[in-house]
Amino acid sequence: MVSDLAAAAQAIRQQVDHQRNTANAIEEAARETAAGAVEMAREVSGMGEVIHETEALSGKVSAAASDLAQTAQALTNATDRFISELKAA
Repeated sequence: MVSDLAAAAQAIRQQVDHQRNTANAIEEAARETAAGAVEMAREVSGMGEVIHETEALSGKVSAAASDLAQTAQALTNATDRFISELKAA
């Protein structure tokens, strides 16, 4: 009877150890998952900043292209006037 109780206590102790190890593994997995989620949130936030910067640069490039087109048109007009004046002279 005492040996049966000792065997039962040993079995219970083994099951408790197994459950403790399982709980520790679950806790570690939860920690790693949370850390991964935080890292993903940082990366998504960083992507938002890059998108905003890209939009701003795109606007600047568009404005520069528009200015360049106006300058090219003004140069064309000035060249046409110069040629007309040369022909008239």
